Amino acid sequence: MGALKLHAEAISAKTEENQLLTFWSSIEGILSHPGDLGRINYILRSIEPFLVVDYPKKLIFDMQKKLEKLGGPEVMTIINKVEGDNLFEKCAALIAIKENETFRDEIYSLLQDKDYVLIKNGLYTLMQKLKSAKNIKLTIEEHRQRVVWHVQRMYRMRNMIAHSMERLPPYYLDTLIENLHAYVDRILELLITTSKDNPNIETIEEIILKISLDVDTHLNILKSHKGEDCKHENYMLFLLGPK
Repeated sequence: MGALKLHAEAISAKTEENQLLTFWSSIEGILSHPGDLGRINYILRSIEPFLVVDYPKKLIFDMQKKLEKLGGPEVMTIINKVEGDNLFEKCAALIAIKENETFRDEIYSLLQDKDYVLIKNGLYTLMQKLKSAKNIKLTIEEHRQRVVWHVQRMYRMRNMIAHSMERLPPYYLDTLIENLHAYVDRILELLITTSKDNPNIETIEEIILKISLDVDTHLNILKSHKGEDCKHENYMLFLLGPK
């Protein structure tokens, strides 16, 4: 696939400008413009479901990795006390279910050192974001809006670089390139896994439609349960949708 070649070229590019331009070309190569929409509108419409689907899952995995790395065996021992069939479910339950406050308090007490302030605040903030169907829906929708803003900024920056001979400050580009790289990786990952899990799907457009329907179904479930908090009987449905 040409997008994979461009991805490799972007990683090895010698300047930040070339990195951004090549990563963007990779996205354009994946999301081939059909001609019925303006290019940026088509890319925004197509890229959004790739970057929104399973967003709560990503947040939980990120926190799980931080707790494993920074918390050490003592924190992992507490997490293993939480009800769940595997480590991910235990972490999800620890974060999202109010009744697991005792376990969270145990972790907070272990992370008293000032070096752990960020992870303690992160754990509390994530609990607030994922503690109910209403909050999860709001978290997903806010992320969806940020994705649109980010992609629009990347597109504007791509145009500025393509039409200007001036080099932009690296600090201005670093975050955009990091996000764009992550977006390309996520798109490629979902293209592979979705096509593998759905052998009847033959085109990228069909994959986009499948993922869009998954996102809409998840949001509709959250909307229909908007007055409910996360509990052991519903937290996986609220966090991941009907999977």
